[in-house]
Amino acid sequence: MKKINEKKEAGAVDVEKKEAVAEKKDGNRNMMIAAAAAVVLVLLAAGIYTGFFSQFFKGKPAVQKSLLDSDAVRLLLKSYDAGAALDDYDMAHTQKMDDEPITYLSLKKKGAASWVMMSDPRGAWEGFFSGNGSMIVCFAYGTEKKCAEAGKNGTVKERADELAMILVPKSAFLKQKKLMEDWIAGGAVAVSDKIAYEKIGMFNTDRVDCTLDISNMTVQKLASLGIDTATQPERIAFWIDRKSGMIIKSHVAPAHGTWGVYDVEYTLLNSTTPEMPKTPVELVGENSFIVFRQKAVLDYQSKMQCEGMGAVERDLCYKGMALEQGSWEICKKINNSDEYEKCSVIIAQMTNNDVLCGKLATMADDCYIAVAGNTGNFELCKMLKNESLGGACIASATEGKKKKDTVLAEMQKAATAKNCNIDLDCKTTGNANQYCTRKNDTDKYADGNSPMFACLKDASCGCNDGRCGFRKNDSYYACIGSIEEGSLDSFIGSKIDESNRTKAN
Repeated sequence: MKKINEKKEAGAVDVEKKEAVAEKKDGNRNMMIAAAAAVVLVLLAAGIYTGFFSQFFKGKPAVQKSLLDSDAVRLLLKSYDAGAALDDYDMAHTQKMDDEPITYLSLKKKGAASWVMMSDPRGAWEGFFSGNGSMIVCFAYGTEKKCAEAGKNGTVKERADELAMILVPKSAFLKQKKLMEDWIAGGAVAVSDKIAYEKIGMFNTDRVDCTLDISNMTVQKLASLGIDTATQPERIAFWIDRKSGMIIKSHVAPAHGTWGVYDVEYTLLNSTTPEMPKTPVELVGENSFIVFRQKAVLDYQSKMQCEGMGAVERDLCYKGMALEQGSWEICKKINNSDEYEKCSVIIAQMTNNDVLCGKLATMADDCYIAVAGNTGNFELCKMLKNESLGGACIASATEGKKKKDTVLAEMQKAATAKNCNIDLDCKTTGNANQYCTRKNDTDKYADGNSPMFACLKDASCGCNDGRCGFRKNDSYYACIGSIEEGSLDSFIGSKIDESNRTKAN
């Protein structure tokens, strides 16, 4: 854990560099995102020269009509027209590149307003774009989420621009159509004549297969088409929805080898007006947003370091992270069941969360006793599976009550002005003398009935640091423990009697 902490401290100095290492393919991720958004720039995602638009429009390659004269080519080119015809929409899809985590994306557009979300294990980004030009960016990691408004420049503005790229405009569809048309006509992309029906999720589709291969093309020809000479051969498949005419799935794979696979698949594609997510109103400043993002990056990097370790070291690494962050979610990453339960017990105690105890198979009782020792909650002792541990639980809860009473007393001191100088300035009141107040107090106090009141005879009422209150000593807490133990015995006895009656019936 020490090594991990050292790496975290080093990363805090220059977190952007660390993020670049953790997200090894993010150098071109902006363009990949654009490709995933509409599956119109899938050739870019496959590794084709990122400046192809500007390069292409400088040249005017000769069009060979014969290569464009097929049903498969016409179907493919028409799909871009379908994309360009979209006005309002509600879409969702996934993208996957090689061994990178699957990224989930959702897009909504209603009039001038639009929203986009993309998420993977590294966190979830949201972009809210209004008709008046305002942009709000949100980032969520774990159970936390922060949102900030993009200014004229800065990190939040950069993120907003990246998210906006996912919302591919109509012009991008038309440019991609023109690009594809000229690459097919120029011989860079060969389209199979075969059109095959396939069911993809909820969509009925026609599959069109293509091959990108520039091995037999001259440098001059490539320059006229705006294609980088380093482009490797690719096999590309498009699945075109019969209803909407849109490309709803694409698969790019290298013609040789296994590296460079890129997949996009839609799970939702509606051209109706969507219900837009509510724009967040609780915003933080840019610095707060950046710090939160940096912490998330470092946390993710630490988890990746744990994943690269052997089984035993991996579990210990996750356990250390869980205890450092007080996160039960990280405990769940531990494979060894004993270490997982030990981690869970400590987190339950740290967070006073007895709900976690009920999720444990072998250490639930240890967990309840540990939490009772912090909270003074005697009711947790009734949750024990092993009734013989009742005494230990009562003793732990008694200590917990001591801690809780001490904290409450300190809080009272901080909140209440001094109301006494000597013990004679104080008195007991209430139907069972269960209150210790100042002598001249005329306030009315609610009556009560509890066996615990009897223990107050061992706790004298007096002036403590200028405030009236009971002096709760060891005798008082022993009395409390005895009463609670008797209550637990009665509870267990009632359960036994109930079980016996059930068996008799």
